[in-house]
Amino acid sequence: LPDAIPMCFKLLVEGEYDWPKLSEESFWTSLVWTWSFMVVMVLLMLNMVLGIVIDAYTVVRKSAGKSETVWETLSLVCTRIRYFCQWIPAADIVARVNKQELHFTTEELRALFPEMGEAQFRSLVRDARTRLTSENSEDFGGWHGSTRLMLAVQLHLNRCLAG
Repeated sequence: LPDAIPMCFKLLVEGEYDWPKLSEESFWTSLVWTWSFMVVMVLLMLNMVLGIVIDAYTVVRKSAGKSETVWETLSLVCTRIRYFCQWIPAADIVARVNKQELHFTTEELRALFPEMGEAQFRSLVRDARTRLTSENSEDFGGWHGSTRLMLAVQLHLNRCLAG
């Protein structure tokens, strides 16, 4: 037993062992024991790695909130291609919005961008609402809710411009 524990540790960590010494007494017993030990240890280590990966995935998924799916992203890309000539760049939107007061409504945003296509406007407001609901689950009711919605629009535009 005093020699068995260091031998198991060496087998596990280094993957090297003295096979002639191990198989001296009984070849088949040593073979079965060595292979079964290696398989069990590999499965144990794989289980630990999978646990770490799945835990990290769960944390990232929860922090993402209600993010855009692949199909929604593909739909937005197709919409942007279809309305390419009408689509206002994010930098222009940020520049005009930064000149406005801190709080404004969707109607004021629409008045600020009369040339903005309906698809881009809906996408902008939807993204702002999604970001707002993922950051805070309160309702959009009243003036306070619309103010927070517009702040979320500004935040979304700033992030688009930065990244």
